Amino acid sequence: ARVLKSGSREPLLTGPFIRLWTFRFITFFSAFQLLPTIPFRIMHLGGSKAEAGFFLAIYTYASALSAPITGTVADHIGRRMLLIVASAAFILFSLLYGIVTWFPLLLLIACVHGILWSAILASGAAIITDLTPVSRRTEGIAYWGMASTAAIAIAPGVGLAVYSKGWIVLCLAMSALSLVMVFLALRVDRKSVV
Repeated sequence: ARVLKSGSREPLLTGPFIRLWTFRFITFFSAFQLLPTIPFRIMHLGGSKAEAGFFLAIYTYASALSAPITGTVADHIGRRMLLIVASAAFILFSLLYGIVTWFPLLLLIACVHGILWSAILASGAAIITDLTPVSRRTEGIAYWGMASTAAIAIAPGVGLAVYSKGWIVLCLAMSALSLVMVFLALRVDRKSVV
C-alpha cells in the first residue's frame, strides 16, 4: 500500500466520499421504500398480484438491460451531470407514482424510472472509484457497498410504516429524499471526477 510521508495512509473518509456514500444510502433508502409498497398500491387500484409482480419485473429489467447504455451516456455527458439529472428526475417520478392510477402508464413510469436508477448506479460507482485512493480502493468500495446494504436493511420497514399513513405521504417523502439526492449530487466536486 502506498504510504504518505507522514507514515499515515491516504485519507479515505473524506468529505466528498462521505457525501457520495450518503447519496447512495438515500438512493437505496428511497427505492426500497417504493419497491415493497408499490404492489399494495397496485392491488388497491384493482390490479392483481401478477400485475404487481410485473411492475417489479419491468423496473428491474429496465434497470439491468439499460446499464451499458446509461454507462456510455455518463461517459459522454459527464458522470456528475447524469447523477444530477437522474436525481432531479427521481423527484418527478416519486410524484407521478402518487397521482397515476392507470396500470399501463405505471408500467411506462417503472421502465423509465428503472433506466434512471441504472444511470445513478453507473455514475455513482464510477465517481466513487475516482474519489477513492488507489491504495485503499478495495476498502473504499467495501464501505460504498455498506451504504446500499444498510439502506435495504431498514427501508422496507420504514416504507411500510409511512405507507400506513397514506400513499401520497409516502410519495411526498420519496420526493423529499430525491431533493436531498439532488443537493448531494450538486456537491460532487467537478475537479475530482474524471
